[in-house]
Amino acid sequence: MSAAPPRTDPPRDLFSPRRGVVFGAGIVACVVAVVAEFVRGEGSLVDAAALLVGYVALFGGGNAVYERGYQLGRYARKVDAESWTTRIVRAARQHTRITWTALVSLLLVLAAAGYLAWFYTSASSQLVTGDIERLDHLDLADCYVEGPNGAPERLEGCDGVTLRLPGSPPARGHVTVVGHLTNQSDTGSCVDPARIVVAGQVDGIAGPATRARSGEPAVVSIEDATRTAAVEITIDQVHDDPVCRVALQITKVVLHH
Repeated sequence: MSAAPPRTDPPRDLFSPRRGVVFGAGIVACVVAVVAEFVRGEGSLVDAAALLVGYVALFGGGNAVYERGYQLGRYARKVDAESWTTRIVRAARQHTRITWTALVSLLLVLAAAGYLAWFYTSASSQLVTGDIERLDHLDLADCYVEGPNGAPERLEGCDGVTLRLPGSPPARGHVTVVGHLTNQSDTGSCVDPARIVVAGQVDGIAGPATRARSGEPAVVSIEDATRTAAVEITIDQVHDDPVCRVALQITKVVLHH
């Protein structure tokens, strides 16, 4: 009496509601991870889309590898007298579509895992606010006056605030700084007309400055640093009010590409 041919339909328990819930939870976790990365950092929409695709490929591909491997294992156990490797090879040859799906899914998993590992070790934003020694600075005066051509000119001897960035050199090529100002005077308003001037210092050499209002991000480049990098922060009261004094609190420092 000849043996019955092996089944070719997939095991039904692979598509149970429980597995659907697990897959859905994995997708939700992917979205949460992407949102968390870009709430704390300075990533682009392209990076967000790539991260989301990477997470979905990793989870979906891993799920496919597990399912197809489980199916091949079920088929391979039909003949118990042979070795495990022989049964797996024969099952793979008999069910080529399942085998190719498993192989392609495995390659997808490896590619997604490689991309995510590269992103989080080399390309993701690094929140370094906690690595800065001093985040609060009081009694900062106006360091600029209007020059002959209408552009602001820095006053000699007006000291700013220097934030030394971690790393020798830092692991990313740009830094975003967010500062908040509060008025130090009992009367008047020195916050609205003030601009936070952030300039990069690469290996001790000052670079171009970026101006931002209180609470707005200021982005400067430090990509040419070979040893150390820092940012210097000064205050420009655009109305040139020498009486104005403000307090500065640094609330966010992020290294990114």
